[in-house]
Amino acid sequence: SGAVHTWQFWVLCIMFTFVEYSVHNVNVHIVPHVTDLGLSAASAVQVLAIIGALSVTSRVVMGGVGDRLSNKLAAISGFAIMLISLIWLLFSSNEWMFILFATGFGFGYGSYQPIISLLVAELFGLKSMGMILGIITFIIMAGASLGPILAGKIFDLTQSYQAAFLVCIGLCVTAIALALTLK
Repeated sequence: SGAVHTWQFWVLCIMFTFVEYSVHNVNVHIVPHVTDLGLSAASAVQVLAIIGALSVTSRVVMGGVGDRLSNKLAAISGFAIMLISLIWLLFSSNEWMFILFATGFGFGYGSYQPIISLLVAELFGLKSMGMILGIITFIIMAGASLGPILAGKIFDLTQSYQAAFLVCIGLCVTAIALALTLK
């Protein structure tokens, strides 16, 4: 498809890879991070469950926002909520702080999920949407799969997840900047 030769195609690939990298990183490492800080395994699993539950809720809510306002705005909003949550995570040390993190992160994470296909349709039309979305999804997941591996390596070197979460913050900032370039 000619879409792969466009700036917009690569912007979608990169920005969604960056946020999915962060999502995969958090989903794999949040339980060890929370327990490393002294909270119970039950509390850590509760944090992960809240992330999942809120991601489902936000898919419905933000899909509607995308339909009514703008898919680009819905994606940027989700990225921004994730960014704020990741910054909050750096300072979280007790259960209520992690629950607040999980609520924001889960909502932010789920909010852009229904938007990916809608942005592909908006930018490239419906004729080759399936193929374009398939290529984009493959690229996103290939890149995102590196998140947990690299975060694990960072933890092995530093005995902390702080640097790994800082990488996620940087990637979310970059994703927002890239999203702003979409026309």
